[in-house]
Amino acid sequence: MISYLDKLNLRPAEKRLVVAAALALFVVFNFIFIVPRFGEWGRIEQQTKDTQARLDKYAAEIAKQAAYKKELERLRGIGHSVPAEDQALDLSKTISAQAALSGVFVQSIGAADRRVSTTKTNLFFEEKTATVSLNASEQQLVDFLFLLGNGDSLIRARSMTVVPENVSKMRLNANLTLVASYQKKPLQKAGAAAPAAGKPAAAELLRRLGAAKVIGREEVVLGKERIELPTRNAWIAASPVLLLAVVPLFGNWDASSRRGQTDTGDFAIDMLNSVEPYGILVTVGDNDTFPLWYAQEVLGVRKDVLVANTSLLNTDWYTRQMIRRPVFDYDEAKGPAAYKGRVWKKPTKPVLAMTMNEADAVPLGTELREPQLFVKDKIRAVVAPRFLQRADMFVLRMIQDSDRPMYFSRTSGGYGTELGFSPYLLTQGMARKLMQDSVRAAKDTVRVPGEGFVDVTTTASLWKEFKAPEALIRKGDWVDRPSVGIPYLYVSTGVVLGEALSAQGDAQGSAEAMKRARLVARATKLEDLFGAEQPTAPAPVPFGDTALRPSSPAKAPTKAPAKAPATKP
Repeated sequence: MISYLDKLNLRPAEKRLVVAAALALFVVFNFIFIVPRFGEWGRIEQQTKDTQARLDKYAAEIAKQAAYKKELERLRGIGHSVPAEDQALDLSKTISAQAALSGVFVQSIGAADRRVSTTKTNLFFEEKTATVSLNASEQQLVDFLFLLGNGDSLIRARSMTVVPENVSKMRLNANLTLVASYQKKPLQKAGAAAPAAGKPAAAELLRRLGAAKVIGREEVVLGKERIELPTRNAWIAASPVLLLAVVPLFGNWDASSRRGQTDTGDFAIDMLNSVEPYGILVTVGDNDTFPLWYAQEVLGVRKDVLVANTSLLNTDWYTRQMIRRPVFDYDEAKGPAAYKGRVWKKPTKPVLAMTMNEADAVPLGTELREPQLFVKDKIRAVVAPRFLQRADMFVLRMIQDSDRPMYFSRTSGGYGTELGFSPYLLTQGMARKLMQDSVRAAKDTVRVPGEGFVDVTTTASLWKEFKAPEALIRKGDWVDRPSVGIPYLYVSTGVVLGEALSAQGDAQGSAEAMKRARLVARATKLEDLFGAEQPTAPAPVPFGDTALRPSSPAKAPTKAPAKAPATKP
């Protein structure tokens, strides 16, 4: 460096200044670029240790792969295996079923169905969310929430708002957001045979066809791909295997075919014809309502009869529909012989003398603290203390407002008796007519144990024209046991009529009715209803889909409705 400075021809002082500047510059560069690097070694060592620990952790997790696969298979089996397109319906049905079991009144289940939404949570589950409004006592609400979360339903309440009911203060109105988790379709396992990338799915499917491939195959160039396809001769040789698919067709034909089976439609016609022209028929479930609507709207039978379903009367849209429903003409030529030759006045006013707003204002229910007297003309019905549902109120209001004949379907069991109308009910065919005065024994009116008073003449005339008994006998079976109440109703009607005719001294007519009832019972596997001797009248009809009616609340009510509790004035 001294020789280099000598070449610059610098004086000693200048040389010392240059050396000092160079040393200062050296120190600055070291401070900026070198000193900060002194700690890197320690950091690299720490990163090395951390990386090694992470590798050890990953190796430990990889070693658990078999256990994780086993746990994954277990988790895949948890929850409902429900197709995506049926999940919203499954959630709504589960809510309705648990509400019925716990005695909860679901107010807006129909609207809840339309508000069902879907969210995705992870690779294995997706959520269905529904908003539900309901009315219940405190215990019923707790039972409802417990039943929803019990078992593997995977339904829970995300949010809930509860307020006391305005009417009785003894029940609760609740708005809930319910969330259900449904398992997605399991992912394809690694290593499982899958179509190659870019290879047509149809070609891959054909490649898997073992039977034809074993017999003969050939390579075909499709674009840039070479695929194996069965030869024409291979298809011909393997085609007999397809005949195996025909075996279930013939094996299940008798049980599955509905050809010539008219019993459900005939039941609907028989039920409607049991009601006088322009009558109102109160039903309680699905099996005694939907066939009637089919007969009316599709077959055009007895559209003059108004079907009032108590399950739907708890909703606002159905009551509005009943108020708006026009009155259809009665076709006497197509009606039963029992109603011919008489003048039937067509009603001119709605079945409910209420506005839409008045109908909407009727509460979901009210508690009766003490017996209430219902009065119309000569009817004096005592409604026992109970929880009076919205549907009960509208039934009472229809009786009060309408001048049309009022009937209770015999599939409703003792519903008319529950409302206090037992002394005024007269059985006609498959329904009980509400008379305007108490029923007494007469020439054509006979009391049958277990059934009450029977209009023998009308019932016998209707019984002769009923179509379903022969359809049931011809069918020779009834596979759907939950709806066995339909054939049971015919057996019960035949026995009741036989008892009534026997009481009148008509032994031949009684024997014929009993014989027909026995044939129906034998065809539908209900022959155990008949012993060696002729039976008495069967018990009330056990209709399988009758709506579950919650028990009366245990707490005492604070307010009882007025004489006509069904609606507001």
